[in-house]
Amino acid sequence: MSMRCIQRCGVSEGKAMFKLANRRYLGAKTRLLSQLDEALSPFLCGLKDGVFFDAFSGTGVVGEHFLRKSEFSELILNDLLYSNFVIFNGFFKFNGDFSRLELIAKRLNEMAQKQKSENFFGENFGGSFFSQNDASKIGLIRDTLDKFFSSGEICKSEFYVLLASLLYSADRVANTCGHYDAFRRVETSDKFRFELILPLWLDKKDKNEKNEKPAKQVVVAQKDANLLAKELLRADMALDVAFIDPPYNSRQYSRCYHFLETLAKNDKPKLSGVAKKPMAENLSEYCTMGAAAAFEELVATLAKKCKILAVTYNNTTSANARSNIRVSFSQVSQVLQKFGRLSVCEFDFEPFNAGKTKFDGHKEVLFVCECGGDKFVEKSSESKFDDANMGGLFADW
Repeated sequence: MSMRCIQRCGVSEGKAMFKLANRRYLGAKTRLLSQLDEALSPFLCGLKDGVFFDAFSGTGVVGEHFLRKSEFSELILNDLLYSNFVIFNGFFKFNGDFSRLELIAKRLNEMAQKQKSENFFGENFGGSFFSQNDASKIGLIRDTLDKFFSSGEICKSEFYVLLASLLYSADRVANTCGHYDAFRRVETSDKFRFELILPLWLDKKDKNEKNEKPAKQVVVAQKDANLLAKELLRADMALDVAFIDPPYNSRQYSRCYHFLETLAKNDKPKLSGVAKKPMAENLSEYCTMGAAAAFEELVATLAKKCKILAVTYNNTTSANARSNIRVSFSQVSQVLQKFGRLSVCEFDFEPFNAGKTKFDGHKEVLFVCECGGDKFVEKSSESKFDDANMGGLFADW
């Protein structure tokens, strides 16, 4: 659906609202955007009406950044998590009257203050990830959103904005260090208040002088990246740049962010353990011993459609083996050189972590592969980009 020409209705001037980047998230690239832009810009010369495919979108900030650039007119966002699917739809796809949502947000806050509710979230997450009162408020608002939608009081687009707003509002006050593997062993206090997100096209910097949205398209998907790449290939979907930022280590994001998944779905699953996790689902092959094979399969598929493959990588090693990467630097570089001309950019970077993992000398690397089609498949596996000649940075893997 083309995103065209709606009025910026009813957004309260000066009121603080959540931006897309306002969340704590493992592997987030928010503070790397300028370096990524600088590294990729030379490869975008002459590109017009480009399509940017963000295969492992996470927070969505990379896709947002490049969609703002004049070289791109379409963005494909994809992530395995349903909570991120909701968030992307809320930020990127809203096409209604925002003033209605401000009135609904006021009603929800008043209701949460006045009504006492015994519900799934209060029973399971009160006194741990949230105070008892806050968890009950969160559950009450979540159930109310389902009632609003099923009764027709809000449409699907409004539902996504309101639910994304609840996800951000809850995550902001959660008693965690940034993910939901565990909660902090401290006394909880009441801090929750429902606040709205600010959809991208209602942001002032995305408006032109006529107060209209730019005519850009956004497609949101929730699929295994390898399967989606094959679907795009079969559909003969044009792609210019594919940004590939897989998890690489054994930390499954569906487990780290299980609370947000449960809140987004509101399916009230059976929970277990101290962290109250549901049964495992949406598990990524990139967090297993099969990561290297999955990566090569994805690159082989996308190289048939894309002009540029941009692949992020880092040298994460720590005392916690779950944080260590599953694919070596040499494996990544050798795979990419089968399919195109390879350039490598390196950045010093202190990543987000939960507070206990040490990242001394941490480096982020961006591989940029200019795809050349099948002619590169038979290329020698000898690589000038290997572990040894990158200053010993990757030699221990």
